[in-house]
Amino acid sequence: MNRPVRAIRAGCLAAILVIGCSSAKLPPAETTKQEQAILNVAQAYREAASALQRGPASEQEIKPYLKQYGDPEKLLVSPDDGQHYQFTWGVTPGHLTKSSMGHPYFVYEKTGKDGQRYAVDVMMKVHHLSESEFAKAQGSK
Repeated sequence: MNRPVRAIRAGCLAAILVIGCSSAKLPPAETTKQEQAILNVAQAYREAASALQRGPASEQEIKPYLKQYGDPEKLLVSPDDGQHYQFTWGVTPGHLTKSSMGHPYFVYEKTGKDGQRYAVDVMMKVHHLSESEFAKAQGSK
């Protein structure tokens, strides 16, 4: 076999492997009403942190950023447990620090529903956690 034929075969084999091994893109998972509600609050918190150049210190500092998502007073209440979301004030989303490692969720439901609560970590990922999972991550026993 001469070199040009080998090169063509090797190129075809490589193309087949690349096509055959490429992963198909999965459609994005649908977001539930509860996930979207807490994510809106987390995004407003992140926008406030960006504008303030530090993590917000109170609900008053994030309220102006909540307005684009609706009524701030209503948005601060979880649709699951009907209570105000809880915050770890001063955290800057997207920036891992020693203090954020001890309290990885900067927005979370106070009690949640059916033994589960939604929480958003500093990397803006929404979690649906059991009480024990939440307590373990927050450093409680």
